[in-house]
Amino acid sequence: MRITPRIKAMMKPGSVIARVIVEVIGKPRSFVDESIAAEIKQVKTLETSRLLKKRVYKTKKKKTFYSGFAELTLLFDDIRSMMDFCFDYMPSSIEVIEPGTVAVQEVELSNFLNDVLARLHNMDMIIKTTKTESRILNETSRRLLLNLVILSLRKGPKSLDQISAEVGVPAAQLSNFLPLFVRNRQIRKEGDNYLLPQTSQ
Repeated sequence: MRITPRIKAMMKPGSVIARVIVEVIGKPRSFVDESIAAEIKQVKTLETSRLLKKRVYKTKKKKTFYSGFAELTLLFDDIRSMMDFCFDYMPSSIEVIEPGTVAVQEVELSNFLNDVLARLHNMDMIIKTTKTESRILNETSRRLLLNLVILSLRKGPKSLDQISAEVGVPAAQLSNFLPLFVRNRQIRKEGDNYLLPQTSQ
């Protein structure tokens, strides 16, 4: 990108010009297009950067989802502003255009690294919390499904398809849980039918 006199006039000591790629993956196509447009609109409102140039590429289909991206050239107030942008918008890639050499003071570098560590620790905590909540949710769902299966089998032995019809869970999904319930001796299987442990033929 050519640095025009107009852009030079906008720059100040410490300013950074960078080209970033912002990518959105999802479906349907309209969601991807609208998300990219919304992200560009939000970038334009940032106080610590200016959008110098944008190029939005046509959204393409990749297997079962759509992928779209935009190439943005931004003028950041300083390195810290550029780093904050990277954390907040998670661009696919970034290329520093200007300046050719960047000088960072020790204090500024230390503050930045500490901020990076704090954000990483926060992300790690969120991931661990999400995993814990997911395990609790999975266990709760499993117990709920077991109760539904037991209620169904109280009426008598049933096949996989019969249980599926009663509890409202597709047979393909239910077939992943019934063997587990059998192994845990919460229900038992005889032939193609499932029964309660105390049920006898």
